[in-house]
This record gives sequence, structure tokens and C-alpha cells, in this order.
Amino acid sequence: MKLSTHLVGPRIRLLREEKHISRETLAEVLKLSESYIGLVERGARGITLENLITIANYFHVTLDYFVVVAPAGKSAERLHQLSGLIDALHEDQFDLVLRLVNDLSRYFYADAPGKQN
Repeated sequence: MKLSTHLVGPRIRLLREEKHISRETLAEVLKLSESYIGLVERGARGITLENLITIANYFHVTLDYFVVVAPAGKSAERLHQLSGLIDALHEDQFDLVLRLVNDLSRYFYADAPGKQN
């Protein structure tokens, strides 16, 4: 997994735009200044972990969303599709899907080369 802190600002902006939320509205809700959010989105200013957690909670994403480089191409598109589906789930539905994925991954990788049981 590759981490990249330069993704933080653009990903905040992407989330905000996908949800059709203005900088002004986001700033008001999060009790941050609109100019601060703009500077962070453009990469001209860093962000504290506390503020990043606040933003992640507001958009219902994990912190790794902001710093993990996703695979390119078709994998990235698939991850984006899955992310949209997951975001629409209720907590109990999410828990069920997570258990199913865990079970399937154990099934698919049980006999993978180099896998130790």
C-alpha cells in the first residue's frame, strides 16, 4: 500500500463536490473557515489530524481514503463503484456484506500458491 499526503486536499474537494456541498456550507457545518478549506483543497495548507477526522466523519469515509493511492484503471473504477454501494448501506447491512466478503476471500485464497494454512 502506498501512502500519499498530497491526495488529502483533492479528495476532500472530490467528496464535497460529489455531495454537492459548497465550501461555505462545509465550513459552517464543521466550524472551520471557508478560506482554510479552500487552502487545504488546493494543497496550499496542511491539515491537522483532528480536522481530517472531523471531515472523514462528516463524509462517512475512513482516514485511509485521504492518503492511500488506489490502483489505476479498471481496479480504481471497481473500487469507486463498490464504495458507492457500500455508502448506501445501513450499518446492519454493511456488517453482513463485510462478513460475506471475509468469508469469500478466505474461500478464494484458501488454496492460493504460497498461502500457509
